[in-house]
Amino acid sequence: MHPGTEVSLDLLGLLRASADPLFIVNANRRIVFLNPACEHLTGLKQAQLSDVECRWHVPEAHGDPSGLAASLCPPREAFAGSARTVPALILAGDGRRHWRLVDYFPVRATSGEVTAILGRIAGEAPTQGGLQSALLPELLRRLRVRLREHYRVSDVPAVSARMQRVLAQVRLASAMPVAVLFIGESGSGREHLARALHHLTERRDRPFLAIDCDALPRDWLDAQLSADGLLAPDSSTWGTLFLRDPETLDMEIQRRLNRFLLDRPAHDDRRVVAASARELHRLAQHGEFLPELLDQLSTLVIEVPPLRDRPADVPVLAQQALEDCNAEGGKQVATFQSSVLQILQGYAWPGNVGQLREVIRTAHARADGVEVRPEDLPLIVQQGTGSSRPTSRTPRQLPLDELLAEAEKRIIQLALRDAGGNVTQAAGRLGISVARLSRRLTGLGLRSTSTDSFEPGP
Repeated sequence: MHPGTEVSLDLLGLLRASADPLFIVNANRRIVFLNPACEHLTGLKQAQLSDVECRWHVPEAHGDPSGLAASLCPPREAFAGSARTVPALILAGDGRRHWRLVDYFPVRATSGEVTAILGRIAGEAPTQGGLQSALLPELLRRLRVRLREHYRVSDVPAVSARMQRVLAQVRLASAMPVAVLFIGESGSGREHLARALHHLTERRDRPFLAIDCDALPRDWLDAQLSADGLLAPDSSTWGTLFLRDPETLDMEIQRRLNRFLLDRPAHDDRRVVAASARELHRLAQHGEFLPELLDQLSTLVIEVPPLRDRPADVPVLAQQALEDCNAEGGKQVATFQSSVLQILQGYAWPGNVGQLREVIRTAHARADGVEVRPEDLPLIVQQGTGSSRPTSRTPRQLPLDELLAEAEKRIIQLALRDAGGNVTQAAGRLGISVARLSRRLTGLGLRSTSTDSFEPGP
């Protein structure tokens, strides 16, 4: 350029005219510019992104401005001043998903401080080879979206009034930062409901940690449930801590957990959720569970009914399990014959929802048509074997006098046998008079050949 030559460049004009989708993120992580090519690709206008901060999180829905901002969030290396190219999943406003490479170019001030980042959405990102590991954050984000959809409370089948009441309690619990205790049998869906509760809260982007207190080694639990582990005051490694069977925890760990719940500051929004099949208040009364910890864990108690007590839910749970099997492979089974549903509703399900899902998986594998037939079910379910559902038959009578007489007869016979048939010695063993024993022998139909000997009757 010759001295004195003045050149006026309309930089924003050049960016707007570019056929490449371009955007600018300022130092406060906010998108301040989108060119028309970028607006066309994403389906969103620049005005829709004003005051939206770029941060990693699970997008609420397609076309959500915060979801797009999350898709375009520059890596921290770019904010530190290094140009980077990373793969990104662009969630467009029309529901389309675009796997693209995004180039990030830091813009520095004369002081060296990064004042903005220019982004360019380039070609399609490969999913194999060297970039596979770089795609893991996006893959994880997609998985989190799927998890949220899977654990939505609205998708939990609840035809029965009892289960609808449980879901209402879960929704109520999501609005209150308190500990929740799920009471119910194993396999009844306690952990699924706990995960649904987690995904209803603002902590959904933080991990849900499930700990089986009865199955894990004591040393591991001691290390993890400590002030230096998961119970650290500044730990951000989890949003919800789910404790299955907390009554099996060592008493010292119970005290430690109680102190954590008592002493944590008000701004600590982590939630502890527990589940048990036992009556914890009875264990606390007998010194087998820390009463103070029970008070902390049972701020809100939700009782999950066993599947045998809500047969109305069985058909929809079975259909959901069948569709899950269809999604796993090419084999598609549409529904159940009506007789199958009658069998399923009549079974007691000692293993609850978990057992039902395994039965449907077996039936799906056996089915050779569009419907599940009775013969596709495991024999144990077809025959109702192991069913413990109460029936309407007449209760068995328990005549007290007859039972007492039978018990008395057996005791006297045992005493006489030990005495070698001698009535006097038998009376002494029983602590009664010979006359009384003789009367009871006659009354019970036992024969006595003399006052001092006994011959068992037929």
